[in-house]
Amino acid sequence: MSTTKKSAGPAAADPRRNRSRVILAGAFLGWVLAWLAGSLLEQELRALKFLFIPLSGLAGGLAALGGWNHFNALAGDVARKRSARIVLAALAAGAVMLVVLYLGFVVRVDYGRSGSVAFLVGWSRSGICECPGDNRSCIEAMGLNVGRIRSCWNGRWAVESALALSYLLTLGGLGAAGALLLVPKRPPGAPQAPAGYLDFDVWIDQKNDSYRAKVWSGTAGFEATRSFILPPTLLSGEPCRFGFTEPSRGGPTGAAGGAGPQEIGDELFRAVFQGELLKAFHGCLDKAKDGPGLRIRLRLNDVPHLARLPWEYLFQSEGRGFLALSARTPVVRYLELSEGLEALLVEPPLRVLAVIATPKGYQALAEADVEWRRLGEALEPLLRSGLIEIERLEHPTREALEDRLRTGGPFHVLHFVGHGGFSELRGEGVLVFEDEEGNGAPMGGQSLAYLLQDHPSLRLALLNACNGARASREDTFAGTAQVLVQHGVPAVIAMQAEVTDRTACSFAERFYRALAAGLPVDACVGEVRRSLAAEGNPEWGTPVLYLRATDGRLFAMERGNRPED
Repeated sequence: MSTTKKSAGPAAADPRRNRSRVILAGAFLGWVLAWLAGSLLEQELRALKFLFIPLSGLAGGLAALGGWNHFNALAGDVARKRSARIVLAALAAGAVMLVVLYLGFVVRVDYGRSGSVAFLVGWSRSGICECPGDNRSCIEAMGLNVGRIRSCWNGRWAVESALALSYLLTLGGLGAAGALLLVPKRPPGAPQAPAGYLDFDVWIDQKNDSYRAKVWSGTAGFEATRSFILPPTLLSGEPCRFGFTEPSRGGPTGAAGGAGPQEIGDELFRAVFQGELLKAFHGCLDKAKDGPGLRIRLRLNDVPHLARLPWEYLFQSEGRGFLALSARTPVVRYLELSEGLEALLVEPPLRVLAVIATPKGYQALAEADVEWRRLGEALEPLLRSGLIEIERLEHPTREALEDRLRTGGPFHVLHFVGHGGFSELRGEGVLVFEDEEGNGAPMGGQSLAYLLQDHPSLRLALLNACNGARASREDTFAGTAQVLVQHGVPAVIAMQAEVTDRTACSFAERFYRALAAGLPVDACVGEVRRSLAAEGNPEWGTPVLYLRATDGRLFAMERGNRPED
C-alpha cells in the first residue's frame, strides 16, 4: 500500500479548487478542438453541431481529471517522466492521424464567392458513381448533393471510424497533457511513496578466519566482492542492547556498557563496506536518486553467528549517518529460501489478530493493556471506515490459538504481545503463552510455525517480545522470527535483543499508524525508527524486519479504499 501526504503549499491547501481548474482547462481544450474540427468538416458535422462541441468539452474535462489524478498520485520523477512520454506520444499519434486523414480523405470545394465546404470521401469510387475527373470535379458535378456524395465512395465508414478514433486519441491526450502542466511539482522535501526501491543485496560467507562479502544489484547493474575481517569486539559477547535500565520484556535488565550505537555501527560499516563494495554502494545510490531509494537486503544464511550483530545500526560517518534512519536506505534481512512471495491483494477488511499474554510468575507487563488500547486508537480511522478489523484472542493459550485458526475466519496480521527469549538448551526461540490457569507456557518457534503454516492469508507477524529475532550461532533458522519466515510468513518483525516495555508499546502504536497510512512494511519500520531516534531513544534499532516477500508491499489495497491523511 502507498499513499502521498499533502504538502504545505498552495497546491495541497485546496485540492478541490485545483481539481476544478483542471476540469475547466480540459473542457476548454476539448471545446477548442471541437470548434476546429467543426470548422474543417462543417458539412459533415452539421447534424451533430449542437452535441459535438459540448460532448467534446465534457470528454476533455474528464480526460484532464483522469490525467491529473494519475500524475498527482505518482511519487517518483522517473514514473512521472515515463507517464508524460506516454501521454505526449498518444497526443502526437492522434494529431498525426488527424492530419493524415484530413489531407488524404477530405475534399474542399469552393462554392461562389462566400467560401468553401469540405466533404469526406472513401478510398475508391463505387460502381454507382459515374462522374468525370478527380474527386473535386465529381463532387461539383453532383451539385454538392450530400446524399449522392455519401454513396459514391467505397470504405467511407472505415475512414469515418479512423477519423473518430484519432479525434478521441487527440482529445484524450490533449486533456491529459493539460493536466500534466497544471499538476504542481513535488517540493524537494515532500515524502515519496516507497514503492520501487532498488535492491542492494549483501551476501556474506566465511572462509577460514576471514569473511567474504558480495554485493549485487541487478537493476542498477553493480556487482563487487571483497574479503574482510571483523574486529574481535564485534564477534564476542551477546547481542547489543543500548540504553535503558527499566523493565524489559523477557530477561534481566541493565544497560549495555562500552561503545554506543554510533560507534558499533560505524565499526561494522567500515569493516564490510570498503574498496569496490563501497564504490558499488555509492554507484547504486546514484542510480536510485530519481526513485524512492536503495533497500539494503542482508543475506546471512551462511553466517548465522553474524545475524546476532546489530546490522540495523550500520553507520556511515562520511555520508548518510545511520542507514536505517533514512527513507532512502532501509535495512532489511532477507532469508534465502526456494521461492519468494509476491504481494497479496487483500480485500478489505484487513484483519489483525492480537495475542496478549501476561502470565503469572513472570515480570508484569505494565503497558500490555495500554498497547491494546493504543493499537485501537492508531487504527481508529480504518476501523471506523470498515477497512480493518482487530480481534483479541480471549485466552492467550496455545489451544485457543489453535482453535481460532481451525474454526475462525482468515486474518492477515498476527500481533503478539508478551515475553520472549532464546533457549540455549532447546536451541530455539520461544514465546511465552499462558496455560488454562494463567501460568506461563513457553512455546517454541517451530511449534508456532507449524500452527501458522496452513493459514495462507497471514502476511505479517509482529512479535512484540524480547529476543524474538535472536538466532543460534549455528542455525540461521533457530530464532522465532526466522522459523516463521521459513514456514511461509512473508514478513516478520521481531526484537533482536531485550526491549523495554515502553519502547515495545510505542513501536506498535507508531507502526500501525504508518501501516494505516498505506506504507509498505519496510517503510513503516523506517518511519518508527526515525520517530524513536528523534526522541533520543537508542532502542530504535532493536526491531528487525525479516522479509521473504520480493517487495515490502504486503497489502495491495486499492488507493480509493484508503483513508485520507
